[in-house]
Amino acid sequence: MSSDILEKKDKAEAFLNELLTCFDGDHKIEISVTDDTVSAEITGEELDIFTEKDGRVLEAIRLITASVINDRGSGFVKFSIDAGGFRDKKNDRLRDIAKKAAERVKAEGESVSLPDMNSYDRRIAHMSLQDDPLIRTESEGEEPHRHLVIFPV
Repeated sequence: MSSDILEKKDKAEAFLNELLTCFDGDHKIEISVTDDTVSAEITGEELDIFTEKDGRVLEAIRLITASVINDRGSGFVKFSIDAGGFRDKKNDRLRDIAKKAAERVKAEGESVSLPDMNSYDRRIAHMSLQDDPLIRTESEGEEPHRHLVIFPV
């Protein structure tokens, strides 16, 4: 593991520990590193504050922390964050929605647009369908109304 990614891990941990003091409740942060990704898990009580409204606060924390650790002059690493398993559940739900829409595309032969999603969620949906030779996916629209479209091949 490179010293650069370990430095980014430490930077993320320090930033998130400071940020969590702004939230009511007793929260802890656990940081891990795999390949080129720094991952954080928020544990503790009252995790709903991070996950309500489809995880908007969690997503905001992810974007800000990624920006802090990927400052100028250093290499880029991916950053992910979760609270109480929310992200895994959401990713499973996104994969399920994408696969059901793909089945509809294959059955009806017409494209299907999924709801607006942030780039992270679109990537999860794209990746869940990438090995299906009977469909193709594209992102369309402008932020914040960018969405995934599934087309028959």
